[in-house]
Amino acid sequence: MARKAAPTVDSTRFVPILTAASPTDPAPYDLRDFCPDCRAKIFAIMRSLMPAPPTTTPEQTLAEAGISTKRQARYQRRMSSLLAGRE
Repeated sequence: MARKAAPTVDSTRFVPILTAASPTDPAPYDLRDFCPDCRAKIFAIMRSLMPAPPTTTPEQTLAEAGISTKRQARYQRRMSSLLAGRE
């Protein structure tokens, strides 16, 4: 039975995990310590352990821009009226 090729992995995202935590601490592992098959498995495990990036809602974006919910609602009604052909 033929062995399937290891999936390609963007290793640049995981290099800090496999390298030294600080300049004085030695790295526990080096990328060259792992064969391509094992490297792909390790990256898959690391990816599953990494927290998901936080989701930014449209409301958060508007609040950061200083736009109130009342102003946004007024804008939405105005645009809806314009698109519907009513003014």
